[in-house]
Amino acid sequence: MGSTFQLCKICAENDKDIRIEPCGHLLCTPCLTSWQDSEGQGCPFCRAEIKGTEQIVVDPFDPKRQHKAGSMGNLVDLDEDEEVAETSE
Repeated sequence: MGSTFQLCKICAENDKDIRIEPCGHLLCTPCLTSWQDSEGQGCPFCRAEIKGTEQIVVDPFDPKRQHKAGSMGNLVDLDEDEEVAETSE
């Protein structure tokens, strides 16, 4: 089953394409515009003051792409044939 993470949680029709700052909630531009036109105050999810917005692209989930946390907590891309050896320091 595919992921619906990229869909706007307000309309469930458009992909999320904007991030509200500073709270970081994601939604589609038409929903944010409609919310602001209806005199909605702040973020439609948490009501935090909107200090800015950032255009984003949410990539669809690809189950063939694997990620594994490295020892420093950062993500490392793995190919299907590649193995990672754990080391203790």
